[in-house]
Amino acid sequence: MPAPTARIGDCLPTQLSFHFNTDGTDVQVDTIARSCAIHVGETEPATGSLAYGLEFESLEPSQRIALKSFMAEHS
Repeated sequence: MPAPTARIGDCLPTQLSFHFNTDGTDVQVDTIARSCAIHVGETEPATGSLAYGLEFESLEPSQRIALKSFMAEHS
């Protein structure tokens, strides 16, 4: 198995464009986010796999609220 090249805390800027529906509202997001290695996988720490998260550089307030609502619906 190849060794991971990312380390915890490493981030890569990423152009994102996605669409979702929450509370009956269609939302389109076009933004820059940073994809970041956040921690070693909890289920199989021996594999050295990393978990990744997104850190949005900027979201409009309405997009932020809609995204929080969407995540609450799906968690």
